[in-house]
Amino acid sequence: LDLADSSGNGFPNHELSNEQIQRALDAEGLRYHATQLRERSSDWFAHYVASHVDSNLPVILTGMVYGLERTPERKWEVVARGGHAIT
Repeated sequence: LDLADSSGNGFPNHELSNEQIQRALDAEGLRYHATQLRERSSDWFAHYVASHVDSNLPVILTGMVYGLERTPERKWEVVARGGHAIT
């Protein structure tokens, strides 16, 4: 796989897709495990992250960033600003 041909994300950019992050990990020979958090409790999440950190395993948390924007009718609405990843 030639990452230069399949990336399509120049600089500056708005966000990397999950696929692009996974390709970068693959290119470095790193293994990863994805977990959906939508139906998990905050206690489960805290235990999950702590067990990874205590085991010296890095965690990459991805999600959407939202903000408020006024509509022409002067009402507030929630709008997606873009994806973000943190370690």
